[in-house]
Amino acid sequence: QIHVICSDEITGENTPEREQDRQETLLLPPAMARGGCASFMLSLLQAVTSVSRDIIPSPGTTDHPMPWIKPENQPARILVERSGRLGDCGAMVISRAQLAEQSLAQMPAELKPLGEPSWGVIALEADDVLTLLDESRRLQSWIPEHEGSPGQLARQWLRGHPRDESAARAVTIVFGSRQALLEAARSVPTLLDGSALQLSGPLWQLHRSSETPLGFSGDVTFLYPGSGSLFPAAGRELFTRYPGSLKSTLEHSGDLYPLLGSPQRWQSSAAIPNDPRDSILTQVSLGCIGTDLLLGCGIIPRRAAGHSLGETTMLFALRAWRDRRGMQQRLQQDDLFTRWLSGEHHAAACAWNLPSGSVARWQVAVINVSEEEVLQAISGSSRLYLLVVNADRETVVGGDPQQMDQVARSNNWTILPLEGVTAVHCDLVDQVSSLYRDLHLWPVHEPIAGAILHSSATGEPLPIDPDGVADSLLQQARQRFHFPRLIHSLWQAGGRIFIEPGPGASCSRLTRKALSGLPHRTLALCYRGEDSELSLARILAVCIAERAPANLTAFLGTNPSDETSPEEIEIRDGADQIIVSPLPGLVPGPGSAHRIAKITAALDP
Repeated sequence: QIHVICSDEITGENTPEREQDRQETLLLPPAMARGGCASFMLSLLQAVTSVSRDIIPSPGTTDHPMPWIKPENQPARILVERSGRLGDCGAMVISRAQLAEQSLAQMPAELKPLGEPSWGVIALEADDVLTLLDESRRLQSWIPEHEGSPGQLARQWLRGHPRDESAARAVTIVFGSRQALLEAARSVPTLLDGSALQLSGPLWQLHRSSETPLGFSGDVTFLYPGSGSLFPAAGRELFTRYPGSLKSTLEHSGDLYPLLGSPQRWQSSAAIPNDPRDSILTQVSLGCIGTDLLLGCGIIPRRAAGHSLGETTMLFALRAWRDRRGMQQRLQQDDLFTRWLSGEHHAAACAWNLPSGSVARWQVAVINVSEEEVLQAISGSSRLYLLVVNADRETVVGGDPQQMDQVARSNNWTILPLEGVTAVHCDLVDQVSSLYRDLHLWPVHEPIAGAILHSSATGEPLPIDPDGVADSLLQQARQRFHFPRLIHSLWQAGGRIFIEPGPGASCSRLTRKALSGLPHRTLALCYRGEDSELSLARILAVCIAERAPANLTAFLGTNPSDETSPEEIEIRDGADQIIVSPLPGLVPGPGSAHRIAKITAALDP
């Protein structure tokens, strides 16, 4: 099966007639599409890049690149087609054999960026403040003598000034231009003279060590968000800049094509999946990819925990659970989240004694009031439940929409409805407790890098055995979840640098509230509304400043000219697939791409 067509027939100035064309046609920019004979070679190069890196450079006229998620067990195949004005035709088929799966017991390989990172990171490391000031002056003198993009400048500095990971202190610079780097370097004395741990300006940020660097006094903790954190196009820029982060998730997660294969799923305007199972699988998959990206950049957690659904993501992302295909198949076949705890909400209908066959209406909302106020207000409402305590004055309530509206009006509350949140963290789960536990009963393995996994229900380390993990997940589903208590347990255990692999930044926001006044850092990888490459750069910069492990070489990568395509790529003559060319002198119209798609759909696998 042909998955993508690379064609210069439609220039970037034309728009395909139907959305289906956008899914199947890979376009050259207008200037390249008018390159005459060279445009076919450019399409060929674009196809090789796409098939070797598992990305689609541009599925439409103005889109950014997107990850290429193919149907399971189907090798990547691209048809490169050229139809000239004088009747000349050409076609090639680019394919890549399926590679052997990497064991989930292995640490993900060090990543390399595809192309130039948008942000550079430079580390100034020393044992005292005076030496750091000397380093900043040296950098100021070095900058006028060097040219290049942020990534090139950072690599040049790193080659001439290797990391000193044994140094007691550090200042790190995140910058988006050469001028921004110069301004940041000049601002280092201001940062070191004050008490703030960071300072920022246009296209630059400075980060410094805490008085006692957090990497010395504590450790790195990964926090995985709960339901409702999924947002359209989460991680798109990062996963196409570092396509190696997709590898293990695509190899081990079953068929993700229905969830993430369509270009429309990667648009910022895309809708969140209506089926709760699809939302769960998508969020867990993105959390796994984000984790592999962080691990591939040398950021290794000592411990981890999750907010609600985040505990499941944690188990898969850190490889304690490894049968990702099995979970996907069981979730798709089971009616737990289509009939009982979502969809028909049969558990609620039974508990509320609704007539047989009735569908219970269910609403979940965030309310900015305390736990005590909520419990008092809903004490007389038999169909309302306090599900989650997010912070001192932030709670999540679920139940009958009519009763929720009545309580909110009588107490003058403003509620923020949440979508895609199931009926868990209350006693409704008791009706399906055995089903719920069985869904979460899987073989358990040692987590990657020996990370300590904490129970969301108790805050204590999880026992590394199937029954202990299943019991923990059932316990947190049956009872109210108290996020601040979990965070304080993690802090007491040594957590200081809290990193959220995504999607979203809800755990980071709530952790800052829970640990206000205590030494800590919170960092999100996929923060909605921010350049995700900047988010990753900041994570590395803060980890280095706080003397925690991070791999700048992986983040910055090698020069693009050093990249090579894998040997598994095959290029064969596509003469038997040539599409009928237009009459001499006529410029093909946008409808031709759909003709190509219809013909190629009939090709042999």
